[in-house]
Amino acid sequence: MEYMVYMLLAFMAIMVIIPIVFYRMVWGKKKQQYLTELLDAGEISFGYKEMPDDPRLQEHAAVFELQDVLVDRLNKNMAIDEQFEMAKFALQPGNTVKLVFDIFVVAEFGTWKETVVAEEALWVLIERREEPLFYGTLASEPQELETSLKPGQKLWFHGNHILEIG
Repeated sequence: MEYMVYMLLAFMAIMVIIPIVFYRMVWGKKKQQYLTELLDAGEISFGYKEMPDDPRLQEHAAVFELQDVLVDRLNKNMAIDEQFEMAKFALQPGNTVKLVFDIFVVAEFGTWKETVVAEEALWVLIERREEPLFYGTLASEPQELETSLKPGQKLWFHGNHILEIG
């Protein structure tokens, strides 16, 4: 009887599960390739947009950097969520977004000090938009770190920095 159960499970894996996994892998790559071709042809406007070399994005470089979460997704071969990318274009003052901060913190180890980078996702309230950038106020406080980054702090960010829309 046990042998029959194992055989049935093996049959299901071969006939059902493996083809589904294979299909998703192949379709995911084809979809990404198709989206890249459409982007290159200018037929669609969502997807990775090069961030401008804007000094406003560097105003807090001594305290933190914002992660380019979109390029991280692309580098990890993750699919682009079309609806999410399109929703970024509709963001208005009053909306909240979650950004991933690489926060620079000085860690003390006895008499030795070292700057370490800690990652934390925080909410930001959008105040205005000046294409292609957003300007907002930090709405949440880092939970894991002692840092000069506090709620109420103003910052500039790009759509590629947006991890989540609140």
